[in-house]
Amino acid sequence: HDTLLWTNAAGVSWLLQLEQERLYTPADSPYGRQPVLVELTRDGAIAALVFLGERYRRSE
Repeated sequence: HDTLLWTNAAGVSWLLQLEQERLYTPADSPYGRQPVLVELTRDGAIAALVFLGERYRRSE
């Protein structure tokens, strides 16, 4: 499995798991195992992540 790090606005971080081309929060995350959808732009760049019905954009 590949992993990505997610950090929320409160500064809490956990890994996202990539399984069969889909992202999930792991069972031991604050939200339990949940799907994370990836929205892409027309040219294939990541526009946002959708988690529990809310859109999140990358902050720098």
